[in-house]
Amino acid sequence: MTTIAPCETIYIRNINEKIKIPTLKSTLKELCKPYGNVIDVVAHGNLRLRGQAFVVFDSIDSAESAISALNSTKLDDLKGSVVQVTYAKSASDATVSKKGEKELDSHVRARVAQKELKQLSDTNKRRAEPSRAAETPAKKAKVASETTYNPVHKILLLQNLPKSASQDTVAALFSELPGYIEVRLVPARQVGFAEFETEAQAVVAKEKTQGAEIEGEKLSVSYAKK
Repeated sequence: MTTIAPCETIYIRNINEKIKIPTLKSTLKELCKPYGNVIDVVAHGNLRLRGQAFVVFDSIDSAESAISALNSTKLDDLKGSVVQVTYAKSASDATVSKKGEKELDSHVRARVAQKELKQLSDTNKRRAEPSRAAETPAKKAKVASETTYNPVHKILLLQNLPKSASQDTVAALFSELPGYIEVRLVPARQVGFAEFETEAQAVVAKEKTQGAEIEGEKLSVSYAKK
């Protein structure tokens, strides 16, 4: 079993799903106040995240105290929920932001890249399923429509390039990244393409170069259409 490293954020699950999000946030904040300074409470109402929440403290000691006090405890304030409380698997945005804007930006980019890599993995698994060969055309069309939004691709679309940007200038931004193949520019449209060997490498490159400045312009990086 993997051990989760102590951090300032605690993860609470098994919360009564009937509690409205605003009520849940305010209740958790009050419940956790005795254990330390609460910076943030994160909870969402969508189906996948229902019944869960994160509470961010300003110190690991506070988080540890909250876990010791609340784990496996029946909480009347949460409609009798017997909650399970552990350290969160990663630091919250609120915690990382205290280290500076650069650290927060890297933290967010890493999270987005991780999410896109998971989407890529899930897509590849679906493609490998033998049952897909027997799917009706209507069902195939439905699946395709679900995955057309911002699909991962090994070719990146580069937008907002300065008119004066040269091939060498743009290539220099990507050439040191793993799996880089080439950059192609379309000067008349102020766009270009950066190609990588694999889709996973393109995911990493996209997150590392998004918003990079080229001759005073912020680069917009997305996936090219397949």
